[in-house]
Amino acid sequence: MDIDKNKIIIRKASTEDVEILIQFRIIFLKEAQWNPTPETELRLTNSLNEYFTKALDNNTFISYIAEYENQSVGFSGMVLREQPGNFEIPGGKTGYILNMYTLKEFRNNGIGSMLFQKLIAEAKNLDLDKIELHATRDGEPIYRKSGDLKNQITSGNWLVRDIKHVDEKEQWVYFLAGGKEIDRDPYFRH
Repeated sequence: MDIDKNKIIIRKASTEDVEILIQFRIIFLKEAQWNPTPETELRLTNSLNEYFTKALDNNTFISYIAEYENQSVGFSGMVLREQPGNFEIPGGKTGYILNMYTLKEFRNNGIGSMLFQKLIAEAKNLDLDKIELHATRDGEPIYRKSGDLKNQITSGNWLVRDIKHVDEKEQWVYFLAGGKEIDRDPYFRH
């Protein structure tokens, strides 16, 4: 659907937007080929309600919502992490982008790029040392166009859960992943 891009509003989410964030997160997960039981979806909904309420309130999660003609049409989210620094991240502050989603009928109108740029600007404002993300195939072009993607270390329809070892000499990365199994939650640890 072609839309008037001048009518797109990007705004920062607050605790008043928890229901919208839950709705979009569940749509996003279902689109990633996960069909939960009603019990699992209810449990996830309750968990997300608790998480978003707490994390938005204590500023450990940042989210932006895209609106078009008073309808929420997309959202983004970044978990803020703090840990002891090292030589790669001396300040110990990182962000993990885990939610980038635009409703199907509003895709290809630049909404994902607008949401992503808001997160990048926020990360720079917060002086984060590093931003990590997991990109779906649909989302990868957004990150590549931005110029902020440093390098891709894996490709495939999965979620990297943990990097176990990097063999720089042989140029191999050993990692644990999830999400290869259709109809299974890619975030569930087996």
